[in-house]
Amino acid sequence: MELSERYTALLTDFEKALKSFSNALEMDKNKFSVEELDLFQNGCIQKFEYTTELAWKLGKVLLEWNAGEMQSSPKQVIRAMFSYNFIDENLSQCLLKTIEDRNALSHVYKEELYESVLVHLPAHADCLQQYLVQLKQKGV
Repeated sequence: MELSERYTALLTDFEKALKSFSNALEMDKNKFSVEELDLFQNGCIQKFEYTTELAWKLGKVLLEWNAGEMQSSPKQVIRAMFSYNFIDENLSQCLLKTIEDRNALSHVYKEELYESVLVHLPAHADCLQQYLVQLKQKGV
């Protein structure tokens, strides 16, 4: 598959994942029992993780396709996207924080960490939405 086709496919997947993640965050959490709320929150965390994964992989393909740049880690991709002016500095910092939270969840389960990331999910969703907007503004 050509890089442009991979990018288009990843962009479509990212948009769908982001919509699903954002919709989940808008649900009324007061209607859930304690057990249901725990399951719901775990689902939101999972949506956050795979949406973040798609975001950085989208950037990776974009860099390879448009700049000939090969990066292998999420943070390297975000830094390179900023240096090539695909995203602005504020968004790059926001995305780095999003990736840090995703990485922290992926490596170790700590109740306090889990709770702190849950609180930040709406901000992460906003950051990922802004990422989509900036990519589309660049015409890619």
